[in-house]
Amino acid sequence: MALLDRFTDPLDSARRALAECEAALRHRSRERDAVDYAFTLANKGLAHSRLAASDESHMSQAEQAYGQALDALPPDAHPALLGRIHYNLTGALLEAADRRPEARDEYLERAEASARGPRLPGRAPDHRRCMVSRAAASTWASWWPL
Repeated sequence: MALLDRFTDPLDSARRALAECEAALRHRSRERDAVDYAFTLANKGLAHSRLAASDESHMSQAEQAYGQALDALPPDAHPALLGRIHYNLTGALLEAADRRPEARDEYLERAEASARGPRLPGRAPDHRRCMVSRAAASTWASWWPL
């Protein structure tokens, strides 16, 4: 994902990063190494979310890639990666809420669900990694990114 910040044109960098992720996914699989596969899908989601700023169709592809990454890992397999995926997905949804005021509530609901993140192993079912209220998600959307 270093490509996302390497070149002067952010959209060109995101396109290049997306192409690299797609190339990597031709060689990586969930069966071979679920963590590498999920990491690559998470990076693909990040590239799509950066491209969504200029073409909204990338937002659904970003959500799909993040969802596939989350599905590839058991909830306790790699906590840092799971947290990063939820963090990036939440951020992408908050940015989308700002870009599309007519769909703001829908994006904020999905952002809230993502921000709550995966359940922690050995905890009660309602204990989540990060608790965010809808009001907090709305406030966060007003200043995202920092």
